[in-house]
Amino acid sequence: MSIRRKLFSRQFIIKGLKFASIGALGTVLNLAILYTLTDYGHIYYIFSELVAIVIVFVFNYVGNIAVGNIKIESEGATQTREPAAHD
Repeated sequence: MSIRRKLFSRQFIIKGLKFASIGALGTVLNLAILYTLTDYGHIYYIFSELVAIVIVFVFNYVGNIAVGNIKIESEGATQTREPAAHD
């Protein structure tokens, strides 16, 4: 399949939109956490941002797994090779 067809395929566009929507939600969540911790929690903004970054990093990772953008292989799914027979 050519690169042009792959880039404009329906599946690729849907996957990209899912990825972008998780990223947008992460940005909104980051700003909400930063604002809440800084203004209402009276925490220094750099520490608030560090907390927000960690939370949003986990949110984005789990969110992309949930929508199928990231696939995790289980240990049972790995293929094992038979040891080579030595004569």
